[in-house]
Amino acid sequence: MRHLVLPAIGALAILVPLYYLAKPGQPAPYNWFPYAALATLLAAVGYATLLVRRDPGPAARVRSVVADAE
Repeated sequence: MRHLVLPAIGALAILVPLYYLAKPGQPAPYNWFPYAALATLLAAVGYATLLVRRDPGPAARVRSVVADAE
């Protein structure tokens, strides 16, 4: 229940509004939303990768905390 049903409900609650923001055929400037969201996601992943390569200490601590929680 806690690890399957509740996350699925949360994902559905987020996916419905995101679909209506990104559905095809939107007038400008709303048709740019999928590209802006993808660019933001790629920038965040790139920035996180840069930070981990520069100082791997915090990433190792997060991994150990996550491993202990499971």
